Amino acid sequence: MMAPAHSITIPWRTASFRLTALITALFLIAALMIIGILYWSMSDLLLRQLVHDVSARSARIQSRLIGLGPAQAKSFINNLVDADRTSYYLLTQPVGKLRDAGNLAVWPDHIRPDAKPDVFSFEQGGERVLALGIARKLADGRLFLVARRAVAQEQLTRRFQWILLAGSILISCLGVAAGLVLSRTVLRRVDAISRTGERFLRGQMKERVPLTGSDDELDALAGNLNSMFDRIEQLMRGMREVSDNIAHDLKTPLNRLRIRAEQALDTRMSDADRQAALERIVTETDEIIRTFNALLQVAKLEAGAMEPIRNTFDLSTLIGDVIELYEPVAEEAGATLTSDVPQAITIAAHRQLIGQAITNLIENALKYGCPPEGSPSAGSVRVVLGADAEHITIAVSDRGPGIAKPDRQRATERFVRLDASRSRPGTGLGLSLVAAVARGHGGEVRLLDNDPGLTAQLVLPRHLMRPDATTPPTSSKQPQPAEER
Repeated sequence: MMAPAHSITIPWRTASFRLTALITALFLIAALMIIGILYWSMSDLLLRQLVHDVSARSARIQSRLIGLGPAQAKSFINNLVDADRTSYYLLTQPVGKLRDAGNLAVWPDHIRPDAKPDVFSFEQGGERVLALGIARKLADGRLFLVARRAVAQEQLTRRFQWILLAGSILISCLGVAAGLVLSRTVLRRVDAISRTGERFLRGQMKERVPLTGSDDELDALAGNLNSMFDRIEQLMRGMREVSDNIAHDLKTPLNRLRIRAEQALDTRMSDADRQAALERIVTETDEIIRTFNALLQVAKLEAGAMEPIRNTFDLSTLIGDVIELYEPVAEEAGATLTSDVPQAITIAAHRQLIGQAITNLIENALKYGCPPEGSPSAGSVRVVLGADAEHITIAVSDRGPGIAKPDRQRATERFVRLDASRSRPGTGLGLSLVAAVARGHGGEVRLLDNDPGLTAQLVLPRHLMRPDATTPPTSSKQPQPAEER
């Protein structure tokens, strides 16, 4: 039972949305890290500047306090407070760190005299104030502290907090929006692919996935799927044609085989006639078996189940053996079989399949390219082996009626028998097997005019050749069973 195609309608369940969310999260983390580094760099710079200012101010005040009495020192510190509201001062008595002058109420706990400047905080007017202070000890035992409010640091912190908040919200919203747009865009195209596949599975073989022309990965996927659909449609059409042609072309020989078997069972038939009938039954049975064997071989080659085994052998010798074997057949048909085969052309290919293809081409030429019996003209079949920089070409030419250009493409399909050959015995598998062998080796079959007649070329790519290869001593003179075009 065919499973229904499923359509994804929730965007956040799609891979594109999850991928966008992941990228957004990574981008957000990277942005936060960059903002953090910027904040730390700017804060450190401002802190260094503040430390320099406070240290310089502390040194100046300490130099002024030297030699001043308690009352003068107190007056000096109070004047500083009145003159600068952004700074903080504290002058203590020699004992107990009690305030003597300044605008700080108490001494900060972790501020130590004659130590490095340090940051501290305190309450003022209901708010927490952040300041940087430095303390010094005078000769009479009194302590004074100079601090300055870290206004720039506070402003920087607040600004960066807003930047972090706004940036995080903005990036998240943009990521979600991009994910939704991307997922919906991808969903539309994926749904189109899914619906096309569902219709194709329901038998609508002409359905194809629409292309947008963007040349992106989805277009590439759609193109591959369309190629697969084309191949499936071709195979299905081939299966239907094979089934129809088997039913059509084998029905007659099977019926004839049955009739002859019934005749052989007739008790009134003489032994000699019965023997002849049984021999005809065996002959026709062998023909049917060859038909099915050829059909199976073609099907395996086209389905890729029979991978050509590439062994290096002498192609010239193979062609010569086949020609020698078919010279008597040509004489019986009233034809001449000639050749132009250069010596020592070696190739790395499946020897049996190449021999089968050559045999089929020669048999087809002898069967269909020779004049009928009683014709005053003689038939001529010529085999030519050629090689150039890119290809090896095995051409078999005859002087028969040839094949019309509109029918040449069909002539290489299985069980296709043209009208001119319907009166001859055959199955229509000969050229289809040659074409399958050519495709299995990365080559092709070309049907050309011979003026008059037909030239059938088996073209193989040059890279299969091995010009320096050693030719194996074995060569078979047994042709493989051939089928007619």
